[in-house]
Amino acid sequence: MSPEALELTLRRPDGAGSPSPADRILRFATAGIPQQVLVYGLVSVLALGVDLLVYLGLVHLATRASVAAVAGYGIGLALHFLLSARVAFDGAATGKSAARLFWQFALSGICGLVVTAGTVALLADYAGVRPILAKAVAVALSFALVFLLRRTFVFASSKSG
Repeated sequence: MSPEALELTLRRPDGAGSPSPADRILRFATAGIPQQVLVYGLVSVLALGVDLLVYLGLVHLATRASVAAVAGYGIGLALHFLLSARVAFDGAATGKSAARLFWQFALSGICGLVVTAGTVALLADYAGVRPILAKAVAVALSFALVFLLRRTFVFASSKSG
C-alpha cells in the first residue's frame, strides 16, 4: 500500500449528517481507557489470528516456515496498525503522516519485544520460574507498555498538548 493510499485510510470523513459507523466505533473506543483497552485487545487478537492463518496457510503450501512466519507477522502488523489507527485510536487526529505513524507504531512494538525478552530471561532463565508463567507475565507487561506507548505517544492527538 502506498503512503498516499495509507494516508487516505486514516482520514475521517467530515461530512454533515449522522456519524458513520466508523466514527461511532471510534467515539466508543476513545470514550475511556477501559473501553479502549478492550477494543485494542480485540484488534490485537484479530491481528494475531491473521498472522497465524497466513503462517499456517503458507506452511501448508510448502513455504519455508521462517519465510511464512515473516509474511504472517508482516501482514498481521499491517492489519494491527490499520485497525489501531482507525478503531482503537484516532490516527487522523495525530496530525502525523501515515509513514511516521507506522514507524512509531512499529518502534513501540519493538519496545514490547524487549520487555518480553527481558521478562522471560529474568523470570525463566535466572529466577527459575516455569517458562509458561514467565511468558504470561511478559505478555501482560508488554501489552500494558505497548498500549500506553501507543495511546500516549504514537496516537496522541495533536490537540492534546
